[in-house]
Amino acid sequence: MKTKEELVEFLNKKINNNQNLADVHNYIFLKAYLEDMIEKEKNEENK
Repeated sequence: MKTKEELVEFLNKKINNNQNLADVHNYIFLKAYLEDMIEKEKNEENK
């Protein structure tokens, strides 16, 4: 199982190497969702 950070890196590679706009749109959405989750978890840890 990959960490959320590893998944973000994986999605970055997919975004940069993909020519299919529909796929890129989905990857960008997933990446943003994961980054938001990571940020929320960090904020919870700092409380």
